[in-house]
Amino acid sequence: MCIIVNAKIYLCVDKNIMAVSIKGDVLLTALADKSRLRILASLTERPKFVEELSLELNISISTVSFHLKKLLTANLVVAKKEQYYQIYSIPNNVLAQDLKKLLHTAVPDKDVYVTAVEKECFVNGRVVDLPVQINKRKAVYQIIAKEFQVGKKYTEGKASLIIAEKCEDYLTAKREMLEFGYLKRQNGKIIKVIPT
Repeated sequence: MCIIVNAKIYLCVDKNIMAVSIKGDVLLTALADKSRLRILASLTERPKFVEELSLELNISISTVSFHLKKLLTANLVVAKKEQYYQIYSIPNNVLAQDLKKLLHTAVPDKDVYVTAVEKECFVNGRVVDLPVQINKRKAVYQIIAKEFQVGKKYTEGKASLIIAEKCEDYLTAKREMLEFGYLKRQNGKIIKVIPT
């Protein structure tokens, strides 16, 4: 169970409370399982081997290993090799981090996504087929919108020509760029909306 207090997220298991770092969907997925919460609560006491956790929590070794892998991916636990075994612990930097700071680090870089979509969908500076996925399509429109100057007024024909230089299906692109708010009509002219 998770509770939020003073802009921090706390994990409550068996009366043990610890702050947990947020790393986006991976972390929330890792915290969405009772067995993983029990493992985390156990690891707050001290570092432990898979076999110890298995015996203590009455969960099979393979299940504990599965859950530990999820916790490792979310950076909630770390593993250190000791002889033939891995010993698992909770890193100190996971405890007591502000939720706002942690959520900020979990936000994907939009520019990286837009660049990836541009590489995938554009050939010689033009998109031949608009992507079906709405987020990719919006990224395409964001790229096309760069051809317009903020605040400058364009006639319908000029706006269509600018879009047609970048996209074969310029009518659909223009209509959807207006719908999604990349462009807007004002007094019979098309203007680029200031990005938010």
